[in-house]
Amino acid sequence: MKPSVEYALAKSKEKGLPLPPGEWVNINQIEWKNRRFLLDQSKQLGPIFKALCWDGPWICIVGLKESQKFIRENDAYLTPQTLRLQPLFPLGFLRQMKGETHQKYRRALVRAIDPIVFSAYESQHRQMIEEELDAFYTVQQETNNLRDAFIPSLNRIASGLLIQIFFGARYGSENFKKLMHLYHALGPNGLEWQIGDQQRQAFSEIRECINEQINVSSTSRREWLPESIIEQMRTWGPIDETMLGNLIYMVEMGRYDMYSLFRWLAKFAADSPEWIDRIGLEGDQHSATGKTPAEAFVLETLRLEQSERLLRTVEEDIEFGGYLIPKHATVRLCLWEAHKLPTAFPEPFEFKPQRFLDNRYSLDQYAPFGLGIRKCPLADVAIRMGTLLLKVMAENFAVEPLNDGPPIRGMYHWEPAYPFAVRLVRKSA
Repeated sequence: MKPSVEYALAKSKEKGLPLPPGEWVNINQIEWKNRRFLLDQSKQLGPIFKALCWDGPWICIVGLKESQKFIRENDAYLTPQTLRLQPLFPLGFLRQMKGETHQKYRRALVRAIDPIVFSAYESQHRQMIEEELDAFYTVQQETNNLRDAFIPSLNRIASGLLIQIFFGARYGSENFKKLMHLYHALGPNGLEWQIGDQQRQAFSEIRECINEQINVSSTSRREWLPESIIEQMRTWGPIDETMLGNLIYMVEMGRYDMYSLFRWLAKFAADSPEWIDRIGLEGDQHSATGKTPAEAFVLETLRLEQSERLLRTVEEDIEFGGYLIPKHATVRLCLWEAHKLPTAFPEPFEFKPQRFLDNRYSLDQYAPFGLGIRKCPLADVAIRMGTLLLKVMAENFAVEPLNDGPPIRGMYHWEPAYPFAVRLVRKSA
């Protein structure tokens, strides 16, 4: 028995407080075979239950109301599990900061994001997406291995969109090309969890490139868009190493998450041609809830996929819901399962974007970007990026599925079947 499990059992006995129900089963192994296992467990055991994963005790919470209450009451005793970036810059990643330090850096980031006018980017974003989709359309005539062409194309779109929004490098400029190259070096095969020499070198060169931008004279700023996050911050005064490091790695983590979301959008687009036709025809027409068909499509995709879980390491013994949540345990806040509860979403495993055109959902029902004070500040950016990709795709192409199959567990997310790709069929003018 692992020391952390022994600790949990001993503390439960000492405090006279039960651990959550459930056997010490290894959910990592079970989930590979049965993705709905935790949802089934919650039906049998209630919204809070225990298990094992990665050789340690896990406490699972299914239900957004319970999860929000847990976070709200205990955030000071929890550490988010994420990349350890202290070797690259002081204080590390924003999502792991605590107290006043977290408030300071988060406020600055939100302040820089809020005034961004996305319409200022749309023409360049559209041009980049159109050119990438056109290039993929051409390549698909020449190869049968469309997966290995499609994923890099989505990666370039996600990377380019974020590089423009964060750093303002104009599409096609030398600075844009340089940053695209350096980000590929930072994570050539996806997000690298372990920081090695290659990541240190690429990070250093990206930081140097951005510092040159920050310090460039006003007469030499034509290659940079004035509406970017970094430009907002530059006007306030010096940008410290912690903030700059966070911006660099928000792009790195974000581009992986975004091209993974783009794959799911393409998958559902191929499975739902009637919705792609509707998006192409209705464009920016809003429903009574204020959503366009493309926005509803993105929100429903996030409900079904990509938004999966939040992990917190417990730093002190916690009493919650009548149970002991022991120190050293990992708490898993189960977003994927919470978004499959039929009380909020009838026919929860069916892809039905219409539900977001007809209904407004509270944070107790729908929270794909996290909970509490650590909710992702870039939620609106992600939705806008996904929406624009869908609109450009729907205006120009029909989407056909290739090599479909059941989802697989990837390194960080569940993904469409390994060989899955799409074929684009150009629409007539």
